[in-house]
Amino acid sequence: MADVIPPLTKEVVACSTPGSWGARTATATGKGFANTCTPSCVGGKLVTYPVKVVVSRLSRGQYHHMVVTTTGRHPKLVSHVSTYDLSSSGPALVIG
Repeated sequence: MADVIPPLTKEVVACSTPGSWGARTATATGKGFANTCTPSCVGGKLVTYPVKVVVSRLSRGQYHHMVVTTTGRHPKLVSHVSTYDLSSSGPALVIG
């Protein structure tokens, strides 16, 4: 079963080939899922795109930093690189 990261606004990531989870830094590949929200989010289409996920800052069995990079074609509404701070309440997008 894939590891699923909770929804990040309109985006979800599922890692199908986890790397070395438990190491100081772990890398995985998978798919990003995004709603195009066209013409509206209710009427939007779900699209997928390839991603690479790198998690780091391992402390007490939990990663505290995640970078999601698209590795191919992706919707315009999705950034090529997204950086997140991770906490027990889930990912928070880092802006700037």
